[in-house]
Amino acid sequence: MLVVGLTGDVGAGKSTVARCWRKQGAFLIDSDEVVRSLWATEQLRDEALRRFGKKAIHPEGGSLDLSVIAEAVFSNEEDYRWVCGLIHPLALDKISEMLKGKTGWIVVELPLLFEAGRPPWIDLVVFVSARAENRIEWTKRRGWANGEISRREKWLLPSSLKEAQSDIVLKNNGSLESFLEKVEKMGRIMKELSMEERRPVSPCEWKRRLKEAIA
Repeated sequence: MLVVGLTGDVGAGKSTVARCWRKQGAFLIDSDEVVRSLWATEQLRDEALRRFGKKAIHPEGGSLDLSVIAEAVFSNEEDYRWVCGLIHPLALDKISEMLKGKTGWIVVELPLLFEAGRPPWIDLVVFVSARAENRIEWTKRRGWANGEISRREKWLLPSSLKEAQSDIVLKNNGSLESFLEKVEKMGRIMKELSMEERRPVSPCEWKRRLKEAIA
């Protein structure tokens, strides 16, 4: 089994990479979906109610209003730290449970991988980066306002630090076609690496082959 942690800059193309690798046969775990499922539990609903009051609850149905929590997280550093301290350990534990019994090539999309702390079950970290101007343009197409990327990144670790701690940095600075070509090359190699009998002897060899694919 090969477990790949997929992370990167906000708006750099992580989801594009994840979709491509899923089409190539990877089993994809989206940590955002895991987090949403956790917020739906009674435990976290009660925690949010104590922290944010009744405004965090939808008036109809009584479920959490995640937009209220998101607004708090992106506006107040204390709320950001509180939410991270609450949700990150639970999300990593749940993903660890999801990996039990799995085989083959698994991609875990973790936008805040380094903020949460790299878990021991990740074999390889791929960091997707892109120029700031490109990320702004791409996220505008999603309807994001000017300054939204900066608002979401202001309490995150510096990209330079996260790139330095990653095994592979996948730069998304050219055309979509050339980017996807690199992503698919990496995907073919990782699919091979996930097959026990064909896996290279050392992680250094994995990294060498993957770096050659995106050179």
